[in-house]
Amino acid sequence: MSALEGTFSDGTTSGSWEGSLPYTLHGGDCDDSPITDTARTIAIKVMAPGTVCEFDILMMPDPTPVYSKMEFTLCGFPGSGELPDAIYAKAYNCASSDCSDCDESPEFVGYTTRAKMTAAYESADACFGWTTDVPSANNSIVAVLQNQRFNANVVTLAETQAYWGVVMNNTCIGPYLEASRSSAALVSGINLSIFTTVAIAYGLIRALI
Repeated sequence: MSALEGTFSDGTTSGSWEGSLPYTLHGGDCDDSPITDTARTIAIKVMAPGTVCEFDILMMPDPTPVYSKMEFTLCGFPGSGELPDAIYAKAYNCASSDCSDCDESPEFVGYTTRAKMTAAYESADACFGWTTDVPSANNSIVAVLQNQRFNANVVTLAETQAYWGVVMNNTCIGPYLEASRSSAALVSGINLSIFTTVAIAYGLIRALI
């Protein structure tokens, strides 16, 4: 059983989390790109279904509090263009700790993949990020936003999963990953059934020869 199995239906349904999760920011792949900043996630809470408010502290050059509102707008196919089956979100910079006073225009509009989100939940030090500048009829270029990685030397998997659990169980992400897992289990069952049928048929043929 993977770390993801059974989590969303049996895990936390809390609307908030508080703690200290140190992480590094990278301009590209976490293994190949230099660290551009270090930070800590301090708290996250649900504002409304599909929307969360996060409090981080950027550490370089001096500790700076950052409040961000994240709206998870879609989990799946957008239904038009060349956009992938993914998790789509908007992020806004906010002036207040409860994210009640935020910029009107989002800091970014982007998406992350099912695989990245699953890896982020299953591993405390997974490299996680968003692809922004989503392609459209007038813009076919995508750019990778800064990736982040929690410091697994300091934090535990249980701590990072508690953080992600608030996000996944209060947005479309939880059902989206649950549906993916169910589909994978169904395909696995079908493949096993086909394999069993072929094996039985092969045995019967050998018995008749």
